[in-house]
Amino acid sequence: MKTHPAFGTKKNSGLTLIELLVVIAILALLLLIAFMSWRSQFDKAKDAAKKDDLQRLSIALEGYFNDNDCYPIANTLANCDTNDLIPYIQTIPCDPVTDTPYCYIPDTTDPSCPRHYRLLSSLDYTEDPIITKLQCHGSEYCGYEPTCATPEQSGYNYGVSSLNIPVLNPLPLLHLPVLHLALALVLALNLVLMLVLLLAFATLMKTPAPVLLPGQILVLVLPTAPLQLLKKDAPINMKKLKSGFTLVELLIVITIIGILSSIGLNSFTSSQIKGRDTKRKAHLKQLTDAFEAYYNDKGEYPSDDGSGNIMGCGVDAEAACTWGTSAFQNTTTTTVYMILMPEDPTTGRNYFYTATAVAGLNTQYQLYARLENTLDQAVPKNGSDEPQAYPSTTCSATVPTGCNYGTSSTNSTLPTPVDE
Repeated sequence: MKTHPAFGTKKNSGLTLIELLVVIAILALLLLIAFMSWRSQFDKAKDAAKKDDLQRLSIALEGYFNDNDCYPIANTLANCDTNDLIPYIQTIPCDPVTDTPYCYIPDTTDPSCPRHYRLLSSLDYTEDPIITKLQCHGSEYCGYEPTCATPEQSGYNYGVSSLNIPVLNPLPLLHLPVLHLALALVLALNLVLMLVLLLAFATLMKTPAPVLLPGQILVLVLPTAPLQLLKKDAPINMKKLKSGFTLVELLIVITIIGILSSIGLNSFTSSQIKGRDTKRKAHLKQLTDAFEAYYNDKGEYPSDDGSGNIMGCGVDAEAACTWGTSAFQNTTTTTVYMILMPEDPTTGRNYFYTATAVAGLNTQYQLYARLENTLDQAVPKNGSDEPQAYPSTTCSATVPTGCNYGTSSTNSTLPTPVDE
């Protein structure tokens, strides 16, 4: 009987140490890719919370300025998780990762009445396009900030600011040599590490690799693995080396790699979905705070256009707003409620807004989105634990189109959800 040449016919061709290392390296690489994909989505979820906090603080600071003709003085945000800025914001948020205050830098020309400010944070996902847009992607980040009592005084890569100054603060020349020296040291350490690895690999290639059977692989991962396998004179029983790398063994390896790849892909996809849903919840929270600021100015909430869009932009803050492009701003009084209207992170999806008038004033509102993760606790479900949606809402261009997540003004409730 002939054997296909692809699987080998040599009686002494077992699984060598080099081949074993190659298999282990492939498995490790797949696991690393899966972990990095999961980690990037986890970082994006945390960053969404940071962006939400800074957006809400920015709205609160603009409201403070409208009432006092000054921004808050330094150290106003130093005590996070407090209500020191009521009524502009209920609670001053803390950084969700470090549980410390965000870096608030007011104008120092007149410390008692700042005319501008910068509010900074550090995003964990460093590939976020907003970092480059703000010009905070270089080695100097957004600038040197000695006023913030944190170990990373020059490591802020994201922020917001008053409309009269940019977020970027050029780094003083005095600190450039220090940063460049640190970067040079890191580069030198990387080069040394690469040389050590290359020398180790070259030494391994010169050493004759012992032949191992697939059954002997377990010996290498046991705590009591005999190091004699790596020695030149290791007592290996050559009579046991008659079975090569069979088709069954090859299929087992391929199956293991396929299972690990599938697990990694599922984890990556799930992390992406949860990350986008976190951003949707953050957007609705930002809009909720902006609506309250609008209500304080006008005595009512914005009206809607009947198609889920907000009528709160432009002249007298009564023109239609466009998701993702309009500034939620009263151009007549220059009052800014939100620098940029948010939009759903997925193409073909949108947020949905409705206002309810009582005695001629919009005193109630409901705001909706559609979450992708229907297992989310916030998604309504029927008695059979099947996801439902809110009636007369449209959050998606494809079926199902209804919105399954929402928030409302404190004096109203969401309608009863229905089966999709």
